[in-house]
Amino acid sequence: SSAAARYSDPADLARFLGLFGALINVVGLLFVFLLAGRLLSRYGLAFGLAANPTGVILLVVVSTAVAAAGGLGTTALFALICAQQVVDIALTDGTTRGSINAAYQALPPRERLAAQTRVEGVGVPGATGAVGVLLLLVQLLGGGVVALLVIVLTLTATWLWLAVAAYRLYGTNLRRTITRRAWDPVALRLDDAASRAVVVRLLASEDVRDVAVAVDALAAATPGEVRPAVAMLLRSQDVDRVRLG
Repeated sequence: SSAAARYSDPADLARFLGLFGALINVVGLLFVFLLAGRLLSRYGLAFGLAANPTGVILLVVVSTAVAAAGGLGTTALFALICAQQVVDIALTDGTTRGSINAAYQALPPRERLAAQTRVEGVGVPGATGAVGVLLLLVQLLGGGVVALLVIVLTLTATWLWLAVAAYRLYGTNLRRTITRRAWDPVALRLDDAASRAVVVRLLASEDVRDVAVAVDALAAATPGEVRPAVAMLLRSQDVDRVRLG
């Protein structure tokens, strides 16, 4: 709407939108390839989650101050609004998406897919629709640019608060997932000579724990492989070995 107010000729407006779209894409690509990875590697997930709302808040605060001071039709306000769009898209592509995907990894596998589905399948479209309804209400109520900037500032500040909360929960969930990770048992297969040789060495070990591991591995083996091992244990003079047999 700000661009349409400045360019009364549709051809000039179309030319500006084309150049502006190209600028957004170029800045976004340069940021992703040259800076995003380095910044995320150095400052971590906290930076990735908070960078976008922080950058947008700074520009919105300056834009609101310029608009409130009577600069609604000035080039400075127009440039600031354009800069908001550029910064938002560049940081979304370079930091936000990757950081959110990384934050999902702190959840247990069963919760991870459900959370990602709810956020991307319901949360994002719902938020987009709610913003559209909000813009229509502001327009119907006669709100101007300053009102829109105040709303954007409020929503972005809420976003920053949620980003900080998400980072704290990420740390908590990551510790929980690492310290309480369930061990998924995998059956040991003795279908090759090397595996059988390892089991034989474990059976002959002086450590009863090694013998127990060998017996567990033989539990799922064929009877022809189990019988010689049981006979070896029963012939042993060690009470613990006989008990395992």
